[in-house]
Amino acid sequence: MAHWIAMGEDTADKLTEKMLVGNSKSVKVVNTMRAGALGRMQELGPVRRERDGRRVRYHLRDRGERLLG
Repeated sequence: MAHWIAMGEDTADKLTEKMLVGNSKSVKVVNTMRAGALGRMQELGPVRRERDGRRVRYHLRDRGERLLG
């Protein structure tokens, strides 16, 4: 997921679309998986979120970029 954020797939909808490719799970299940993963990544520090009104974008912090190498 961090790789997709780094490549500009930085909104919830874009990340969900990426996760659905080749996945037989329903959209609801994938949304739950995405939300959980992003929440944990924010908690641990490699990802931050930026809110602009109702729109939310995700960005890698320095720590996240270092993890990608």
